Amino acid sequence: MKHLLHSVLWVLTVGGTAAQAQLGNVWHVPAETRPSGVYPSTMRDPLHPGTSASVTFYQGVYKASGGNNQTGGTFYYRVGGGSWQNVALGWHANEAGDANGFVQIWKSAVTMPATAGTLFEYYFATTFNAPFTSPTYIYNNGGTATTATQATAAASPFSFNVTIPVAPASFTVATASTGTLSASYTTSKLYVNEVNNDIVPITITFAPGVAADEVELWTNLNNRDRAGADARATGWPAQGSRPWGSTLRVARREFASPGLRDPAGRHPAIIAS
Repeated sequence: MKHLLHSVLWVLTVGGTAAQAQLGNVWHVPAETRPSGVYPSTMRDPLHPGTSASVTFYQGVYKASGGNNQTGGTFYYRVGGGSWQNVALGWHANEAGDANGFVQIWKSAVTMPATAGTLFEYYFATTFNAPFTSPTYIYNNGGTATTATQATAAASPFSFNVTIPVAPASFTVATASTGTLSASYTTSKLYVNEVNNDIVPITITFAPGVAADEVELWTNLNNRDRAGADARATGWPAQGSRPWGSTLRVARREFASPGLRDPAGRHPAIIAS
């Protein structure tokens, strides 16, 4: 009789274990991109949020055929170590899959605080149809991790510090005749008679978008002492050639003939950026 009772209890225990719900197959990797372009950039977009920026947080779920059906969820966050706040997750898009299943993306957007350096922490609570654990929490445990316990997720959330917005880098060159042009991979042509000491004011502006301790600019201008010299024994003056040590390259094909002049008899000087 005792042996029979033990056998019955063992079967019930095993059966209970087999019937337990499993965690949803979900993830959030802030820097992850998808070749399909199912979301435009990274799973945290932008990856390094600036003050007052609207940031979209994406979360993925692998929907195996016939299961792992996410029904929604909640995005939990807090600012500067304050109280946890939350906003609903919304469906974003499905990624093309195969016979085994496909990836589905959910998202939520939050506006960042206005103070640079503020700590922003977050985690996800994703909801599922049975038999999957609902909610399944996504948190940061040295990477993306899942748990059925909210306290575990709240104790180890994803986090970052809000940064100062950085303006896009720009590099321009401006003259009276051409106006302001982008100096990235462009060529500006000016006619300068170095021998007669022609002067053409040129303004070069470089805005890297970040604080720069030092900026080095190389130029092939103001080489009047070389203007009339035939430094390369080509039979014509070397106007427009770059000085020794310069990192700029100047096209020489414009000077293929000593007779190449503009209507005023001047050599064309090519300024390469």
